[in-house]
Amino acid sequence: MKILRISAQVLLASFFAFIQGCSSTSGPGNNNNTSLSSIPTNGSTFSLYTNSGGGFLDPTTYTVAASSKQHLSDSKVIMLIGLHSNGQVDTSYESFESNGDVSLWSPTWNNGAWSTLPFASRTAVNTSSDQGSGLKINSVAMGNGSGGKFTVPGVSGNPYSTDSVTVKQYTVDNGVTDDSTIEHYSFIPTLGLIAIDRTDGSPGVPGSLDSLTQYSPK
Repeated sequence: MKILRISAQVLLASFFAFIQGCSSTSGPGNNNNTSLSSIPTNGSTFSLYTNSGGGFLDPTTYTVAASSKQHLSDSKVIMLIGLHSNGQVDTSYESFESNGDVSLWSPTWNNGAWSTLPFASRTAVNTSSDQGSGLKINSVAMGNGSGGKFTVPGVSGNPYSTDSVTVKQYTVDNGVTDDSTIEHYSFIPTLGLIAIDRTDGSPGVPGSLDSLTQYSPK
């Protein structure tokens, strides 16, 4: 998955360390109904299709496995084993928070820190991450409420309601802001899956799109 990309990039290869502290909110424009019964269980698989816009295509299949990793005391953590089209295998984690938000962790993302996407709380989550050598990544994640409907091929219950988050990331090199990245996420709370991870393009840099193409729950 790439969460919050850092310049060279590693969920949907892309998410940063966000400061926790989201408050729970519900109401109009919020599909916050993620429950233990909707969190993907061990042995479930799902596939993401990555199109970088620059000609790079990477179908990746993730398998859900048991995890002893912990985040918050009341969160549920699952491990994701990703098999990429080139045979590369990586491991990441998702934490489903009691307030409906989702946090992600990978050793290749932002020095192995948790990254929170406030799908349900819709509270701004700010972070400043020191990458060393005078390079910092500043970002803010903001929940936008309900997103568009999403159809998952081969799964009953379509189309699914989604919640959305926008992440704005700024690269600061020795005090000078170099560039920015805007990333958009859509999450299906009734399945516990991120359906879309889209990064806007910028001058000289094509955008990218990760989309959910398959889900086989266990």
